[in-house]
Amino acid sequence: MGAASQAIAKLEPEAIARALPSLRSALTTLGAYDTIQVIKQSDPQFLVVALKTPQHDAAAHDAADALGDLGAEARFALPALYEAIEGNSGSVRLAIESAIQRIDPNAPKLVFNFEDILSAHRALQAAADTAGGELKRHFVNVYEKDVLDQTGYRNYMTRSEVITIAQAVREVDQRAYNLFVAKLVEDNPSLADALKPAE
Repeated sequence: MGAASQAIAKLEPEAIARALPSLRSALTTLGAYDTIQVIKQSDPQFLVVALKTPQHDAAAHDAADALGDLGAEARFALPALYEAIEGNSGSVRLAIESAIQRIDPNAPKLVFNFEDILSAHRALQAAADTAGGELKRHFVNVYEKDVLDQTGYRNYMTRSEVITIAQAVREVDQRAYNLFVAKLVEDNPSLADALKPAE
């Protein structure tokens, strides 16, 4: 804990309560580590607000980390953390996933690197190359829409984004979907409950 947060923590509860509005403002505008530490101890519910500060990645990252520090005491924040993971950048997504895991060790894997889906991607690519023609063009469209970004393959995809990719593949071809899902689940068993083979 930093010097500023240690000093504030020594104040009487009434003084801290009077300071909280200013600390909250500082958190959502600065994302300061010391501010986070005091709020974590004095008003942990407010950390949820910081998660929803999209113009300030540092505040969302630090708030997620502080909630994770609270462990099971921060179960109240799980819905907000699950929501926030979808709308943040890669590094914040990783901090949120870490927080969720520390609060609920039984939570499924929530963030995937391209490496996590690489063997499934290769299987799908082979199926597309074999199919050729119009079917291959449909698979290329799925990847351009759901897997690629301006810099190449997207890293730090959320669980729901990986599931969306699989569903898009299913709409193109069910056999290719089954192959894709088999590889995904083999490498990422936590997806088994969400992705079932097509009938």
